[in-house]
Amino acid sequence: MNLGAYREDPLADNIIYLWILPSLAILGFMFYPEAEPIAVVIGSAVIFLMIVLSILMKIKKWHYYLGFRGLVTVIYLDLTSVFMALTIIRAGGGIVISSILLVMLILTIFIAFRFPNFVLTEANEPRTKIGKVIVSFAYLGSAAATAIGYWSVNGFGASLVLTIVFVLFLIVIALAHASFRLTLKRSE
Repeated sequence: MNLGAYREDPLADNIIYLWILPSLAILGFMFYPEAEPIAVVIGSAVIFLMIVLSILMKIKKWHYYLGFRGLVTVIYLDLTSVFMALTIIRAGGGIVISSILLVMLILTIFIAFRFPNFVLTEANEPRTKIGKVIVSFAYLGSAAATAIGYWSVNGFGASLVLTIVFVLFLIVIALAHASFRLTLKRSE
């Protein structure tokens, strides 16, 4: 496997701690709305594997390879999304909604890999109406997002809020997969 360009960059060490993001989604899956033994076993095993991968990355210095950093990033983001969908099932959202969300995840990954230049161009300089709407979510700001989240949980329930967060998280996944695809093209 071609791991891409090797460069000792001090910021590359940040990728080692990226396992924390999917761990939060996994903890939500394990303990929300209540702890279930099978969920705890599956979640603990996945968190353990991510920690082992992080230790191996540090020992073998894999995190200095650009391609490997991109691969780990997209895997961790995808794990976060999958466990968010599983948490929605456990929160009462239902299998149908979670299945739709997983299909949306697969479509997002496909579009990002098939049209990486379009995805990244729309993120930087939106030209289409869809791109402008997507980028406008960034202007909400954290205070507005917190207020919306608070009112939504109190008024509508956690499964609706998790679904909205999942759909917004698809934007991050599209950008990460598109960037990773362009990294793979350059290293070939």
